[in-house]
Amino acid sequence: GRIDLTLKRQKDLILEYRLDPACYREPKVDGMKWDIDPVIIRPGDKIPTVGKSLMSALPSPIDRDALCLDIGCGAMRQRKYIERAGYKFIGFDCDDATAPIVGDAHAIPFPSNQFDLATSYATFEHFRIPPVVANEAFRILKPGGYFHGWVAFIEGFHDSYFHMTHWGIGSLLQQAGFELKWLEPDRNSLWHIVHNMFPRVPYGLIQMLTAPVYQLHRLWFWGGNILIKRKATSAE
Repeated sequence: GRIDLTLKRQKDLILEYRLDPACYREPKVDGMKWDIDPVIIRPGDKIPTVGKSLMSALPSPIDRDALCLDIGCGAMRQRKYIERAGYKFIGFDCDDATAPIVGDAHAIPFPSNQFDLATSYATFEHFRIPPVVANEAFRILKPGGYFHGWVAFIEGFHDSYFHMTHWGIGSLLQQAGFELKWLEPDRNSLWHIVHNMFPRVPYGLIQMLTAPVYQLHRLWFWGGNILIKRKATSAE
């Protein structure tokens, strides 16, 4: 059966923030290359929650006993990709019936410095106090451990509290102590907008309808980048 590690009594928390001049600038990614061992995405693999580019960029585990805690694992749809990357998977959720461990992400019931990887896929928008969860994720990671995840922004309300821009989630993680290695916005924003407008339309039909506009969007920015480079070259 499941292991129930939910809070049994009230727990008081104190949040501390560090403000400095850098907090008024966009979150900065250091640009360093990091050890990525792409997960093999096989033909027929279906990744309904996160994109293939994200799942193929899981950091390589240091050893065979590397542990991953999937915070808000739900039905554990990413489990096989995490295990394929070489991690021992531990699923953790507040109420999903299939989760092996039940608990509160605001008070993760594990000692500090226990995990090599913490993941959270489309769950941070569901947390009542995201900074507390970010702090907890940082706490349970070993020194040099990684956080790998995805958060909703344009997606419509779905029992969610906070939808975040890439700057928002970047700032949140940096305040928790993380160093950003890779941060980028979702490229499927149009798909989410159409899905919110027509929630009962099948996913495949939405993708088919939005594909031409998405390709036009890419062409528009491709042409714009060329013009910007030409202007910069002529100005030199």
